[in-house]
Amino acid sequence: DDPFRVKSSKDVIAFLESNYSKKLCGFSVDVKDLYYTIPQAEILSSVNDLIDEYGAVAFQNESGISTTGFLELLSLYLGSTFAEWNGEVFIQKEGICIGSCLAPFLSDVFLAARDRSMKERFEGSRVYSIFRFVDDYLVFLDCDNLDFEQQFPDVLSVFSECLTPLVLTHEVPLNDFIRFLDLSLHFSPSHVCWAYEPRAVKPILPFSSAHSKLVKRAIVHTVFSNTVNKSCEHRLKHSFSNQVDRLAKAGYPSESLVSVAGKLLEKLKSKGNSKCTKETKKRKIVVVPYLHKVSHNLKRIGKHAGVEVVFSAPKRLSGLIKNVNSEIKESRKCPIKHAKQFVPCQEGVIYSLPLSCGKRYIGQTGRCLNERLREHEYNVSRVAISGHVAKHCRHCKGNEDDDDTYVCAPNYQESAVLEKNRDSLAREIIEAHLI
Repeated sequence: DDPFRVKSSKDVIAFLESNYSKKLCGFSVDVKDLYYTIPQAEILSSVNDLIDEYGAVAFQNESGISTTGFLELLSLYLGSTFAEWNGEVFIQKEGICIGSCLAPFLSDVFLAARDRSMKERFEGSRVYSIFRFVDDYLVFLDCDNLDFEQQFPDVLSVFSECLTPLVLTHEVPLNDFIRFLDLSLHFSPSHVCWAYEPRAVKPILPFSSAHSKLVKRAIVHTVFSNTVNKSCEHRLKHSFSNQVDRLAKAGYPSESLVSVAGKLLEKLKSKGNSKCTKETKKRKIVVVPYLHKVSHNLKRIGKHAGVEVVFSAPKRLSGLIKNVNSEIKESRKCPIKHAKQFVPCQEGVIYSLPLSCGKRYIGQTGRCLNERLREHEYNVSRVAISGHVAKHCRHCKGNEDDDDTYVCAPNYQESAVLEKNRDSLAREIIEAHLI
């Protein structure tokens, strides 16, 4: 029973969400070379206490070995790690072999007893909560920045006393920022913000690797979903931009990032709008091949049993008539006869419209680009109130050297297609990114 141990950063996020409006300060403590510095005698003592708490008789019946025999076997295992250096063999006297499968468990058993004693020492103090992941501690204090400078040495001394003889290092917030696991914590005067920011310096798997597209899309989806789920509303935009930059440096194209982001956005929207009842969750559906005079009888029987039976067709038109469903690879011509054709016809594009003042208008359309440019020309020529291009041309003064008669005008023939995408949501995301 460890009061501080957590399995992931989700436990820290749940704590921060429940105490969002509380003013907290914090710092982190790290155990240096944990596996190498734990005394073996204290490991055996901690395991013995754990067995006594579980029950020596129950342990012997469960494992088939007595407590004394098990501790002797464990002592032999811990003292059997050796290494060869310059032709000489050395035995590891203290700690646990870092490659041992027992290292994580034994270190947790050793630290659990120390964590329980620390919890008793911190009762009635300004320590609000403590989290531990392997050898990293995150400590939250219920105080402001002035009290933090007074409380910090006392809390750190309790850590040193309870974790003796382990070597400890600590980290205080720098510019109100501190990192723990894959989170970046920002301590503001009124609350604590958090954002997804992994510690790993190792870059993301390059897009040029030989892995399949499914693996690469899964990597992008994991990065984006972690960013959304592990960032607060104040730090989400900054964290998402950082992860997009990481993926871009690894060579991931913007089309792939936009596609995954669009799917994730649709999933989040559907998750927020879905209201599943208990009856819907317990709904049972069975798919059976359609057989004349049999399938409908099965459906009636399943209805009485609370099971919905649906049918699958053994033969489909796509398998019977291949020629009808074969793709016709012909160049698709624009069905509109344009009175003015500014640029070659294209549909589903994100475009750039240059202006005489030197600026450019970024827009998107699912229709033919010439139709959208014609609408811009109409709005500008009629001095329309609506439309961003017409509004800009009406108020633009050009450069400072220009006189009062200067009129800003779009150059429709120089319009350029920046990206192409048939999905409207994807086009809107690309448009916002380019703007």
